[in-house]
Amino acid sequence: MSEMVETALRRLLETRQEPAELPPLPELHSGGHLIDISNRESLYEAMENR
Repeated sequence: MSEMVETALRRLLETRQEPAELPPLPELHSGGHLIDISNRESLYEAMENR
């Protein structure tokens, strides 16, 4: 059984082709920063208020 799986995987990987070009990553607009992550107190305050 393991020989059959190994053979099938080898054939699959041998015939696999790389895509010509990767599609561009999506651009997301979150509306800006709401919390200064360098300020620990503002982080704690935001976590407590939610």
